Amino acid sequence: AAVAEALKSGQLAGYAADTFEMEDWTLKNRASSINPDLLTSGKILVTPHIGAAVTAVRHSIEYSSAESIITFLNGYVPETAINPEANSN
Repeated sequence: AAVAEALKSGQLAGYAADTFEMEDWTLKNRASSINPDLLTSGKILVTPHIGAAVTAVRHSIEYSSAESIITFLNGYVPETAINPEANSN
């Protein structure tokens, strides 16, 4: 909604995205669909969210995830933790 408003007001000249707020599971009140004002603005470029569909990238993601699990199981906060303050160790 903020991006749509910024486009409408001229604060942003354009916007490109391959992900949207509805995909962010950390948002408590996340949107359930793409803001219609974004789709009708004429100032937005939307691309498929396929950047991770490359074998080397998938392996990197899997390796990083495994490292994070091992780090956590050893009693430490992984570097990639979204909310490191939640660790009660």
